[in-house]
Amino acid sequence: MNPVLPPEPRDPLAQARHRKETFWQITLPMAVFGLLLLALAASARGEDAANLLRNPGFEELVAGLPSGWKAFVYPAPGAYARLVEPGRSGDRAAALVIASPYRREPDNNWSQHVTLPAGTARLTLSGWIRAEGPGADAFLWLQCWQRRPARMLAEARTAALSARESWTRAEVSLDVPAGTDFVMVRLTLRGSGEGWFDDLRLAPADVNSPPPASGSTSGNAPASAPSDRETPATPPASAPAVTPGYSGVAPTPCGNARGSYGPAPRRRAM
Repeated sequence: MNPVLPPEPRDPLAQARHRKETFWQITLPMAVFGLLLLALAASARGEDAANLLRNPGFEELVAGLPSGWKAFVYPAPGAYARLVEPGRSGDRAAALVIASPYRREPDNNWSQHVTLPAGTARLTLSGWIRAEGPGADAFLWLQCWQRRPARMLAEARTAALSARESWTRAEVSLDVPAGTDFVMVRLTLRGSGEGWFDDLRLAPADVNSPPPASGSTSGNAPASAPSDRETPATPPASAPAVTPGYSGVAPTPCGNARGSYGPAPRRRAM
């Protein structure tokens, strides 16, 4: 909206003074507004640069799959990983579905392997979770790993969320032990139900920030090194075979969602 300016006087000196005042009345607000836009853009670029995760909002796809992420789902009827549309702030989000609880929890998850910048002493993992089902426990899980010998040096997780139809922000911090070669970020679902994940962020944290959440541990805890397949340590005794995933529209506990579905469960022929 243009400012309302007084009429220009007839005296030449007054006219010059009036034009100078009018110039600043118009130019100064525009300059301030431009500087504000530049500051906001720089802040957004700084936040993106600080995020150590690739494709944190699952917007970038390669052959229909989110680049930078891998999904592990132990085969069982009604258990699968998929992308759902829309996401919290973009076109899509990552999701996990478990129809019935496993006899032994395999920790189905979306994961990303992250190499840390030198000197990283503390990390904060945050993101948004939407869970459905009283038996669904959805949480963010941060693990620090040593490569040789393979062992998990420390881990922290957010409090599990269940029966939350709206998006809820979750955050956890973790001190990075000496000898950490890489970290694993896992978006995990336990129990039965559905969990959605979006707008993830992993960034170095202030060493004076609050201590890790109560679910975190540290120390030389031996564990199997995560592989590309992410095989769980204690899988169920048996599970049905699975077929490749498919694309389409299907009803879900969180409403109708469209995306890439799979693997689709199929029982072995008796």
